[in-house]
Amino acid sequence: MTRPPRLDADITTLLAPLTAVGEGAPSLEEKLQLAQLIRAQSRDAATQVDNFLIDEISRTWLGLLQARDNQSKLQAMLDELT
Repeated sequence: MTRPPRLDADITTLLAPLTAVGEGAPSLEEKLQLAQLIRAQSRDAATQVDNFLIDEISRTWLGLLQARDNQSKLQAMLDELT
């Protein structure tokens, strides 16, 4: 599997709000509009949006899996101590 092309700095700045959460983060509707605006710029921009979102999803799942593994290890240690 080949590595996706690096995101342009300008596109990266525009994409950051797509994954923002919490106070001050754009609403889902605003995020969808932003993604559509970026995609409309060019085929390359649309590809970069896809790459960014897939990378974010992959990193998020990896983090969740690592957290689950760590919780299991901590639970096993706690069980040994009690």
